[in-house]
Amino acid sequence: MAIILPGLKLDRIHLKADRNAYADWEDFPQAFRTVLLACISTSHMKELCRDDIWHIPLSSFADCEGLKRLKR
Repeated sequence: MAIILPGLKLDRIHLKADRNAYADWEDFPQAFRTVLLACISTSHMKELCRDDIWHIPLSSFADCEGLKRLKR
């Protein structure tokens, strides 16, 4: 996953919790969080939508030079 995801050159990611639920950022495995942050910090990433995902530190987006929209 650490090699494949950043290599896909995604321009949009939509994170969504199960219906009628929410997910806390700290509940995701560290490996997933690390790969996701590497993926969104590429120049290809333009939008991240985080429906029902709580407590993502704003500092996580400090190196996201291509990110244009952060939606909820």
